[in-house]
Amino acid sequence: MSIVVHELEVRHGDEVLVQVADLALHPGQPLTIVGESGSGKSLLAHALMGTIDRTLQVRGHATIDGARTDLGAVGGQRSLWGRVMAMLPQEPGQALDPTMRVVHQVGEGLRGSTRGRTSDRVRSEQALDDVGLPGVGSAFPHVLSGGMAQRVAFAAAAIGGAPTLIADEPSKGLDPPRPATRWWRCSFSTPTEAARS
Repeated sequence: MSIVVHELEVRHGDEVLVQVADLALHPGQPLTIVGESGSGKSLLAHALMGTIDRTLQVRGHATIDGARTDLGAVGGQRSLWGRVMAMLPQEPGQALDPTMRVVHQVGEGLRGSTRGRTSDRVRSEQALDDVGLPGVGSAFPHVLSGGMAQRVAFAAAAIGGAPTLIADEPSKGLDPPRPATRWWRCSFSTPTEAARS
């Protein structure tokens, strides 16, 4: 699954906030974008996912496995969510729905998931266990620490099996690493390495 971004631009009125001529993501090759706070890294991630604030304008396109996608089209990437690409947001505590139990939020990452289906619940509980959070599925997000919320968000992003994970500050707020956990191996390895572990 390769993704090539062409002439991406994010604007607010006449002000250019992000401008990227070309960017390529290739299978099994992590890509890290480094920049100071406020440099547009999160805007770039949201522009790729199609989740950018509607007060901003996006121009440019991406070629995803040979198919061209207009990055400025409202809802244009929605069909790719969870199937082709997923996002781990910078502030998972704010991304989680405060009225929904954690297990159901993780389950939403499953393609064709139906809330309450036993098999989805079992897979969601296993995903939570894989990130070191056994038994928290019935909790609501407000009882989670920042690191726990980050791991719940990772489980929700990864459960659908999307080959591309866009992670916006993936280690922010995490508890000290426990290298034996799948979470730690997945977070700091290539998707291929993580799948084998």
